[in-house]
Amino acid sequence: MIDPKNFLSYSVWLSLPSETRYKIADLYGLKATGIREVVDSRVVSDGFLHASLAVITKESMREKTGLKSDDFYILFNALVESVNKKAEPEIKQQDVQQEEPEKAVSGTVAPRAKRGRKAKGTK
Repeated sequence: MIDPKNFLSYSVWLSLPSETRYKIADLYGLKATGIREVVDSRVVSDGFLHASLAVITKESMREKTGLKSDDFYILFNALVESVNKKAEPEIKQQDVQQEEPEKAVSGTVAPRAKRGRKAKGTK
């Protein structure tokens, strides 16, 4: 029997945002080989099999995060934070060149004519 304190449950996996799940799957080299199923706007299966998630253990998370904790959820939260931080681009302040404002054009504009008729004042 799988010890729930050492392995990631499928319900916890599905509670993550899909982007985070795919980042973790990429980190572990997991492939979505199962069926993707959504029922009443709720993801029931995202294609990752329960057996595939068995590689996400305390030991593997210690390796990925560098933490020495024995608490599964501390390790898991650190893993989630690390994959989300890697994806966030660094915001750098750049010099933004402002475009010159459009110059006003002086002159007159002829009124629009109704269909089939010329506007007054035009030839």
